[in-house]
Formats: sequence, C-alpha cells, structure tokens
Amino acid sequence: GGGAMGLVFRAHQESVNRDVAIKFLSYDLKSNELSQRRLAREALAMGKLKHPGLVSTYEFGISDFGQPYIVMEYVEGEPLSEALKKESELNESKALHYFIQIAEAMDYAHRHGVVHRDLKPANIMVTQEPWQDFLKIFDFGIARLTADSQMLTCPGEVLGSPVYMSPEQCKGEEVDHKSDIYTLGVIMYFCLTGNFPVIGTDGRTTMLLKTRNRARSFAETAPNLKISVELESLIMSMLELRKELRPDSMARIKESLGAMAEANHINVPTSQSSSLKNLVLPCSSTTRSQDR
Repeated sequence: GGGAMGLVFRAHQESVNRDVAIKFLSYDLKSNELSQRRLAREALAMGKLKHPGLVSTYEFGISDFGQPYIVMEYVEGEPLSEALKKESELNESKALHYFIQIAEAMDYAHRHGVVHRDLKPANIMVTQEPWQDFLKIFDFGIARLTADSQMLTCPGEVLGSPVYMSPEQCKGEEVDHKSDIYTLGVIMYFCLTGNFPVIGTDGRTTMLLKTRNRARSFAETAPNLKISVELESLIMSMLELRKELRPDSMARIKESLGAMAEANHINVPTSQSSSLKNLVLPCSSTTRSQDR
C-alpha cells in the first residue's frame, strides 16, 4: 500500500519467523531532510508505545539505497474506513465498542507524551484478534512528542486530513491532546451519521469553515438517527471550537463511554481485560538495529 509519506510492504523476518510491515519514505521525498526527520520521529513516537491497541514498531533504519524505513507489526485486517463502507452508519452498540477502544489506546499514547495529529478511520485497523472487531491505531507519521519543544513543521505549514482536523490544526497552530479529542469526535460523528460535522466544497474551504463554524447538530445531518442524548452530548462537546471547552482527556471520554455501555448492558472488552492487561507494558525507547 501507499500514502502521503511513502510505501508499505509486507515482508517476512526470517530470524524470528514473523511477518512484518516495512514502511519506506516516498522516493520523491527521500532526499528531503525534513521528511526523513518526520519518519524518524514516527519511529521514536511509535517505539515508545507498548499497548495492544497501538501498532508496535520494531526497528528504524536507512536502506542501502539511502531510504529511511520503519519495520512495524503486521496486522491482519482492514482499515476502519473500509469497514464503515460496508456498514453505512453503525448502531450505538457497535459504535461504543469501537469508540471505547480508540479512547483507551489514545489515552495511553497521550499519557506517554504522544499526540497522533492525523487520527482517522484510514489509520485504524479492524482485526479479529484477540477478539472480534479489535482495533489497532497506526501511522503516527506526523505525530510529535509533546515533551519535545523542537518543531519539525515549517512555519505556517499544515499537516493532516482536513475533514478530521481540529480548528487549531487548520490554523497551523501548535496542537496538543485536545486536537486528537476533536478528531475522535469527528470520527464518532461520522461513524454514527455517515456525514461530517463541518465540511466545505474542497479541502481549503473545509479548513476555513473549521475555524469559524460550530459542528452541525445530529438533527441537521441525520434527523432519523436514534442515539442516546448522552452520547450525542459527549460528541458535540468534543467538537467545540475552543479546545478549553472540550473534555479534559481521553480517559474522561472513555469513562463516559464506559458508563453508557454499562447502562445499556453492552460488554466492551478493553486492554484491562484479564487476557490483555499484561500486554500493556512500560514505555521503552526505539532501538536502532546495526544489522542491515
């Protein structure tokens, strides 16, 4: 597969007999120092995170042809963006199953100093292990460590996907975990309604509207949708223009979603389940293999 940052190949690591995904920086960008530093930052950001809901990074290096690459966990499944095409709008039970997993994994990332900055359905894999419809988030390609004050983005440059970006990101301002919260709000809104809360005729117009317009109500975009008042209220609070009005953390969002699931007798397993809680490991730094 391929994306804005480069190409991804499936490969087999013979030394440990496992399939992996290798991401190479786009050939056109391999001589771009800023792009190489972004890829190195992706490896560092992802390598710090050890959570079953986040794709693991094994190695970062430079190929014999001078192309930077990342070796990552290979996940058997399909992007959430593809899964949503098959289901149209999700029912509330399935939606809560998805939303709680995303909030928990992103809470872990935020607590360890990593902001994703490009969270979207295309960057979330739906797999069937260790249980049905288990989600794994990947591609922290434009993430930056919140503890690192060095900015890699050129002044005024905007990175991200316009329909999912927060208002502050559309302005080219520095972003934090509240931007990921807004983006998750967009994902939740889209999963339930099949529409976006703010959208223009093109990317530039959408970004401009994001800085000025409040999210459209559910009644406006999906008048026949039947969801709980609590869930709609939570999503609209996540989509506030001013980030100080949004929920404080992904942990608070997960807590609210969990209460809704419990009230509706919906069982959503998480990484705290007995089968997975031992897989949530302390942070460790990304290693660089000398073996080419």
